[in-house]
Order: sequence, then C-alpha cells, then structure tokens
Amino acid sequence: MLPEPGDDAAYLADMLRYARQIAARIERVGLAEFLAKDDLRLATERRIEIIGEAARGVSTACRDANP
Repeated sequence: MLPEPGDDAAYLADMLRYARQIAARIERVGLAEFLAKDDLRLATERRIEIIGEAARGVSTACRDANP
C-alpha cells in the first residue's frame, strides 16, 4: 500500500527499507555473480524501481530541505 500524498516520512521509510533489503541481499555477491544470476539482478532492479517511485512521492519542500 502506498503512503498518502504528502506523507514524506512514509515515503522515506519505504526508500530506506528497500535500500536495506538490496544491501543485505547483495553485500557478499561479486559483480560477475550478480550479473550471472537473473533472479537476483531482476529483484534488485525492481527494488530500485520501488525506491524511485517512492522518491517521486516525496514533496518538493522535503527534497529542497534534504538535497
């Protein structure tokens, strides 16, 4: 479920949660292994997409205050 428009804290929390998931999943994976495993790469790409979607929901005021 997406946060309500203007709920910057919820969008930022989502971004942080997915970034942590990415870090936890790939912290011990080398580049060759990452590129060779389609499921890992695609799951990582999807989480990055979700982070981008959440970033788009963050208000302009919050973005300006936290470049």
